[in-house]
Amino acid sequence: MTPSKSRILFVDDDPMILQGLRRMLHPMRDAWEVEFCERGSVALEKIAAAAPPYDVIVSDMRMPAMNGAELLARISKTHPGMVRMILSGHADQQMVMQSVGVAHRYLSKPCDAALLTATIRQALGIRGMLRNEELRRAAAGTTTLPSRPDLYVRMLAVMQESDTAVAQVEEVISHDPAMAGKILKLVNSAFFGVPSASKNPMGLKEAISFLGLDILRSLVLTVGLFEQLKGNTPQTTVIEALWGHSFEVAEAARNIALAEEAPQPLVEEAFIGGLLHDVGHLLLHPGQESNSITLLSGEGYSDAERRLYGGTHGEAGGYLFALWGLPAGVVEAVAFHHEPRRGSPDSYGSGGLTPMLAVHVADALVHRKDKDAPHPSLYNPDETCLAQHNLLDRLPTWKDLV
Repeated sequence: MTPSKSRILFVDDDPMILQGLRRMLHPMRDAWEVEFCERGSVALEKIAAAAPPYDVIVSDMRMPAMNGAELLARISKTHPGMVRMILSGHADQQMVMQSVGVAHRYLSKPCDAALLTATIRQALGIRGMLRNEELRRAAAGTTTLPSRPDLYVRMLAVMQESDTAVAQVEEVISHDPAMAGKILKLVNSAFFGVPSASKNPMGLKEAISFLGLDILRSLVLTVGLFEQLKGNTPQTTVIEALWGHSFEVAEAARNIALAEEAPQPLVEEAFIGGLLHDVGHLLLHPGQESNSITLLSGEGYSDAERRLYGGTHGEAGGYLFALWGLPAGVVEAVAFHHEPRRGSPDSYGSGGLTPMLAVHVADALVHRKDKDAPHPSLYNPDETCLAQHNLLDRLPTWKDLV
């Protein structure tokens, strides 16, 4: 075996399916080492003995003795860094709901070779975004994020009402990055039939409408889609402050995009990117009372995080949401909101503005008006980067907006 090859394990109880996958993936033999087995128990044995470990597991859903969701749930505990996918032809809603918490991606059979290889290649490619293996495990092992207790309770109340409107649900979810992230992960699942969400990203209202209130009610009330923070702990205070800041940044990023008369997809990605931009803090230092770090002389915030944690909170959050299949513009906005020069050029034809730049400027300006923010001098918009995008002259207008 070539050490540089990525390792992928397929599990399906139909030997004909496995034979077809073997033929389909034969062209990838130089880059991937692909193995196959017919039972979940055999898969667990192979994973336990694997050296080096598998990078990706792709499992059928409906299998005897142990279904795909049960298999991935066990793997998420023993090997949290492994990318977990479901490839199934059974659109059984109950089974799919079972996989919501443990599968990073859900693909439907029949799945053509191009889509399957592209999805696996993307999953492997994003691993380069986060080089620290411990952070990779933390991100890949994250299946849900903690919601603010007041918003969690409000969502339960809204979902129990018979005449709930989409606008009511959107109002709650738009204030809570945890709920927003999970909803967006769902609409990017092949089970819900979104053929090109990554190219034409949905806003929250559109995503809620697409899922439908009946499915969402089932997810919230019976499956436990969202998780509530328990008790009045220091972490509760941290989450409430973090989510409050995130909503401010989301609003500011959306206003910046609107001021530039940006296309609606860019406006949506700017808002969602702002809402999710600081989720990586929960992966770098979970449960701590403070996210502040001590800087060395002349050191930037991202450099300090790499020194202390092996990666930045932006990279950790970006890796998580890339695993969840969120649109590339949102992933980039989360990953590079402190390092905008690492971002891609404008792809919307909107005069150089990108969701990542909107979030970067919004985050900096919101921090600048917070007198209690640590190291306020670090939160300046990158004027060199803005000049490269021909946007520097717009900064005074954006400051007035925020």
